[in-house]
Amino acid sequence: RPGADNPAINALALQCVSHFDHFRAPPSEQEIQRRRQHPLSERQLGLLQKWGYPYTDEEFRFHLTLSDAIDDHRIADAFYRAAVQYFDIPEVMRISEIALFFEATAGADFRLLRRYPLTGKKPFE
Repeated sequence: RPGADNPAINALALQCVSHFDHFRAPPSEQEIQRRRQHPLSERQLGLLQKWGYPYTDEEFRFHLTLSDAIDDHRIADAFYRAAVQYFDIPEVMRISEIALFFEATAGADFRLLRRYPLTGKKPFE
């Protein structure tokens, strides 16, 4: 995650979530139960029901997921240190496009559906 919150990235993320919401399947009961294993606030539970993910709107923080959960804390700490060192990018990160991917079934490989270049205009109009 970047060191500081970025309102422009957060706004873009919410625009993506709301614009592409019709592509997603509603969360299964199994997914909801899996999410509830971690403590969620009432707001996060509401976001899970609305968007299928509890960390949208004001709960969102830009991040890149690099792996599934790692239970061994020593391995997780080593992985974290390596990622911080590898992704220590001194210049400003620019987002020039976003990509829409499709997962046919849970756990399947993601397939690229379309790229959306960001041109300074609203990307989805």
